[in-house]
Amino acid sequence: MCKSYVKAILIKVLSGRKPILETGVAAGLAVLVGSLAASGQTATETSAQASLDFLRDLMDRFHQEFYVYSDVSAPSNHFVVLGAFGPVPVVANGSWSTDDPVGASMFRFELADQPGFGGFYFLNGVFEDDASAPAPNWGTDPDAGVDLTGAVSLRFKAKGATGEEVVEFFMGGVGHGAGVPFPDSSPKISITGELSTDWQEFSIDVSTSDLSYVLGGFGWVATSTDNPGGAVFYVDDIYYDLSPQAQSLKLDEPRFVRSFETEDIQATCLGGDDITRFDLAFRNLAFTYDNALVLLAFLSSDDADDLRRARLIGDAFVYAGENDRTFVDGRLRNAYLAGDMVLPPGWHPNGLSFTMGIPGFWCEEKQTYIEMEQDSVDVGNNTWAAIALLALYQRTGEPAYLDTARRISEWVRTQKATSGTYRGFTGGIDHPEGENPVPRPWASGEHNLDVFAAFRVLGNLEIDPTWTADAEHAETFVAQLWDPVLGCYFAGTIDSETRNESYDQIPVDVQTWSMLALHDRASLHPEAIQCAETHHRREHVGFDGFDFNTDRDGIWFEGTAQMAAAYLSVERPIAAAHLQRELQQAQNTMPYGDGEALWAATVHGLTTGFGFSYLQRSAIATAAWNVFAQRGFDPYYQRDLPQALFADGFESGDVSAWAED
Repeated sequence: MCKSYVKAILIKVLSGRKPILETGVAAGLAVLVGSLAASGQTATETSAQASLDFLRDLMDRFHQEFYVYSDVSAPSNHFVVLGAFGPVPVVANGSWSTDDPVGASMFRFELADQPGFGGFYFLNGVFEDDASAPAPNWGTDPDAGVDLTGAVSLRFKAKGATGEEVVEFFMGGVGHGAGVPFPDSSPKISITGELSTDWQEFSIDVSTSDLSYVLGGFGWVATSTDNPGGAVFYVDDIYYDLSPQAQSLKLDEPRFVRSFETEDIQATCLGGDDITRFDLAFRNLAFTYDNALVLLAFLSSDDADDLRRARLIGDAFVYAGENDRTFVDGRLRNAYLAGDMVLPPGWHPNGLSFTMGIPGFWCEEKQTYIEMEQDSVDVGNNTWAAIALLALYQRTGEPAYLDTARRISEWVRTQKATSGTYRGFTGGIDHPEGENPVPRPWASGEHNLDVFAAFRVLGNLEIDPTWTADAEHAETFVAQLWDPVLGCYFAGTIDSETRNESYDQIPVDVQTWSMLALHDRASLHPEAIQCAETHHRREHVGFDGFDFNTDRDGIWFEGTAQMAAAYLSVERPIAAAHLQRELQQAQNTMPYGDGEALWAATVHGLTTGFGFSYLQRSAIATAAWNVFAQRGFDPYYQRDLPQALFADGFESGDVSAWAED
C-alpha cells in the first residue's frame, strides 16, 4: 500500500543485506515530505503523540469516576460483594448480556412472587485470611469501610422487563438501627424508580452526606405491594460522580494500565470462542511487561505531565514489590489488577492488609472468581520492570525506584544457571504459590537480553562489578543461541543441555532486541536483521510487516515496531522509514487502528508457536513500541536512535540527503 513511499534507487544493499523496499516512486516521498513540512509536524511525531494520547486516556479511564459496576469483572468495579436481604427470595446475575446492556453486561434482578419485600446490597465486604472468597459485612467488622469523601452524586441506569416495576434504589445505611458496632457513616439515601422498558438515568444526591466509611455502595429493595406477581428489572452503569478535588486526588493515585482494550462482548466462562472468552478474561488485566513499556514511553516525552504518569506507574511497581499477599523477596507478578490496584479495607488475604489486587474474571456459571496469569513468575516480566525503574531513577533521582529495581534484580539472580552447557538465567518459577513451586528448566533469549541490559545499567549505577559479570553471563548465553546456518538466534533452551531449535518457535523479538540491547557489543550478529526479513516478514491485508514467528500467518504490529527501532539502531533509515509509515497507516485504518491505538495483529489468533496468540484488540504494548519506533527511542537504555527520515536536509525536501541505506 505504501510502495510509492521510497523509490528503489534510494536503496543500496549493504553487506549482502536484503533491502526491505524494492519498488516505489521518489515523487511520492517528496510529496509526503513537503506536506509534512507545511504542517509543521512530522508524521513520526504525530503518530507517536497519538499513541501517547491513547495511553494517557486508558491510564485515566477508570479514575474519572468511582464505579460500583460498569461490566462484570471490569477494572473500575467496587462493592463487589452482594448481600441479599428480606423474606422474599431475590436473584442476581451480573453477567447478563441480552436485552441491550449499556456495555458488555448488566445486572438482571428478580424478585419472587411472594408477599413481602426483598433486595440486594452491593457491599464492600470482608476477606478473612483463611477464606476462599469475600463475605458480606453488615457492620460487624472494623476498618472495613470505603472512604468516598468527595463524591457528589450516585448515578445509574435502570429499566424493567414489563415497564411496570417500582423499585427503591439507595446507598449507605448498612447497620443503622441494628445496633452493630461499625455501621455505615451515612444513613440510607434513596429514591424510588418507576421503571419503563427503556433505560432511564437516575441520580441520588450524596454531596452533603458523611461518606467517610461506606459499607453499602448501592442497593435496591422492592415489595410485593408495588410489584404484584414479582419483578424482573435491569441495572447498569452504576457510579459516583466526584468533585473536582476528589477526582484530582484519584487521578494522582499509583496504578497500572489495562493491557488490552476489550470489546463490549460478554462470554460465558464455560463456553464460547477464544475471542469472546478473551474479552471476559482480560477485561481487568495489566501485564507487568506492558506497563514497564508504557512507563518508558512516557519517559520518551519531554512533557512534565508524562513524567508524572511515568512516576505513577513506577510508584505502582514499588508498592507491588512491598505489598504482595505471598512474596516477600521483591519479585513482581506477571500481571496485576488494572484500575484500583490495591484491595479495599477489610480484605486480608494471608492476614495482610492493602495488598495488590489480582486480575481475573467472575464465572457466573460456577459462581467463582478465576484468577488470571498467576501460575508463574517470569524473569522477563520482572526484568522489564527493573529496566523501567532504573530509567525512572536516572530521570528523577528517587531512591525508591533504584531500591525496587535492585530487589527485583536480586530475585532474578536466583534464577541464574551455574551448571550445564547453556548457563543463562532460566525462565522463572511455575506454581509459585503452591506447595511445591517448580523452577523452570528452560531459558529464554528474550529474557537474557533483558537481564543483560538491566544488570549492565545497574552495575554502572552502583559501580558493582558483580552486576556487570552477571550481565556478561546473560550475554554469553544469548551468543550460544546463534545459529550460523539459519542466520538467526534460536528462542532459547529446553534445559541446560538442550537448545530449542524448533523453527516454528524462532521469535522475531530476539532478533530485534539483540540490535537494541547488544548494540555496541562485539558479539552482536547484524545478520539477525536479515533473519527477520527472511523468516518473519509478511505482506498481509495491504500492510508490510513482521510476524511473531516463522509461520507468517499475519502481521504482529508490536514486532513490526520493534523492527523499525532495530533498523534505526543499525543505521538503516530508509527501511525504518518504510515501517514507520506502515505503522502510521495501520494506526489510521480500521480495524487495525483508530487514529490513536494500534491493534495487536492483523488477524484474530495470530499464532506464536508457544501456545498463546494475539487478537485484533488494541494493546498498550503495541502503542508503546510504536512510540519507540516513531521517535527513534531505545527503551533498554533510553538512548536516541539515529532518526534519519526527518533530519534537516531530508525534511526540507532534499531527497538525496538520505539517498542510501
